[in-house]
Amino acid sequence: MGFKLNPYNLCVANSQIKGKQCTVAWYVDDNKISHVDDTVVTNIIEKIEAKFGKMTVTRGKHHVFLGMDIIFNDNDGTVTILMKEYLKEAIADSGMDASKVAPTPAKKDLFTADDVSEQLDKRQGEIFTALSQNYFTFPKELVPTLNWLFPSSAPGARAAGLEKVDPTPPIF
Repeated sequence: MGFKLNPYNLCVANSQIKGKQCTVAWYVDDNKISHVDDTVVTNIIEKIEAKFGKMTVTRGKHHVFLGMDIIFNDNDGTVTILMKEYLKEAIADSGMDASKVAPTPAKKDLFTADDVSEQLDKRQGEIFTALSQNYFTFPKELVPTLNWLFPSSAPGARAAGLEKVDPTPPIF
């Protein structure tokens, strides 16, 4: 199809089709295809489905991609990207009280080994791992608000020992 990988993001490829840029972005099983001509998008979707099977397709001005609500605003040509629902889901899944704010996840004992803390159970460990991975996809503007959710990421929950620690935000 003539696509070339974006050298800055290897999950994005571009191609000039009918004199205009066509962009395909993907991550695992989430895809975003854009082109000014809807028939080009349809053609790309058909080619992908021929190789990988039927996909769920949404068209229009509002899409959800990688937890982001993407809204294309016709009136001024801007794009609005929101992650409110994604963040609410991540916080709800954590089971933690996320009503507090901390400027950093680093408590004074961040690099102090803790051999006495109780280990997280399997479910808590899976939630911690998922949240920690999702944390790195949050926009940098949100990170200061959410930093305290991961106080036990010291470092990587003690290299995946995943122990319980005091969940209160650090005080500075």
